[in-house]
Parts: sequence; C-alpha cells; structure tokens
Amino acid sequence: MTNSKTYYAKAFIEIDGEIQFGNVIQTETLTPTIKSFSPDFGTEGDDFILKGTNFTKDTQVFFGDTQATITSIVDESTIHLKIPPPIAVNVPIKLLSQNVKLEFPHFLNIKLVPMS
Repeated sequence: MTNSKTYYAKAFIEIDGEIQFGNVIQTETLTPTIKSFSPDFGTEGDDFILKGTNFTKDTQVFFGDTQATITSIVDESTIHLKIPPPIAVNVPIKLLSQNVKLEFPHFLNIKLVPMS
C-alpha cells in the first residue's frame, strides 16, 4: 500500500435478487506518524518501543545517524527494537517508512556506561 493514496469504495447488497448500491465514499491510506516512545532513557541493547501509525516492513529507525535493529512491528503501530551503541548522550529519533522521513521532536537520553 502507498501512504496518502486516495481510494473510492461503494457498497452493495443483494435482497431477493435485487442489487442495491450505497453511496461512493472516499478514503485515504494513513501516512506514517510517530506518536510516542518509551522508555525516555536507556543504554545500548535495551528494549525500546516506538508507537505511531502505518509502520510497514520497509520501516527503518535511527538514533541520530545509527540505525537500530527492529525486533518486531506489531499491527503497523508499534515497533519493538534495541537501542544501538550511543554516539552522544541525547540523540534524535528518526524514522524512514514508505519514503517518508520523520523525526521525533524529543530526544532519547542515553546512559553512557563506563567500560570495566
């Protein structure tokens, strides 16, 4: 499916051999959106959840410029992924889906854990 594409639909019913038609309605496919994420902070490898709409199998998520590994996409509205290695303490969350680029207006705070 393509985002923001217009479709037209018309319902019909057959009653006692007679076909009756409903009105034509116009509908549009959803554009990908980012609504929320959790947790607000984390470390490399932690589970992370991104909620929104119309996440298809081509969806990619980035923390800054580092691509995250998506573990699953549920009902095209919830992405489960792992936080990638940190580049900075506060990183923007970016999403690419169906050639639509989105950036969440808040940053993820990443805990930098010292190496032992």
